Amino acid sequence: MKKLLLLLPLWLLPCLAAAQPQSVVWEMPSLNYDTTIVRHWQGDEYIVYSSSGTGPGIVSYHDNASGTTISATLPSNVIIKDFRIAHDSVFAGGAFINYLNSYGLLACFDINIFLSGTLNYKYCLLYPNPLSI
Repeated sequence: MKKLLLLLPLWLLPCLAAAQPQSVVWEMPSLNYDTTIVRHWQGDEYIVYSSSGTGPGIVSYHDNASGTTISATLPSNVIIKDFRIAHDSVFAGGAFINYLNSYGLLACFDINIFLSGTLNYKYCLLYPNPLSI
């Protein structure tokens, strides 16, 4: 029984390490954005999504060590609600607004391709499906 109690923390350690959050909270009063989401990628490198009510959203790569920033503008009818980084890819969830309809959106892109200067993303629209009996 004592062995089991000693081994339990060792089994839980990898689970706790994998559950580390990617969120970083920064106050940036100089930016005129309604929404800013910052996720740590590696080292001093971050992926940032920013949007305001008056314009399209912007996805940016920022390297704090060198001061390098690479940005791309999203289509004006795309809103990102949250995103996560897994390995070298960004997985985002949000909404695609078409006239009066809003559809669910799942999108992903490779960060290394983004660093080469193109935002080549794949996406899936989730259309509402009425419940039927």
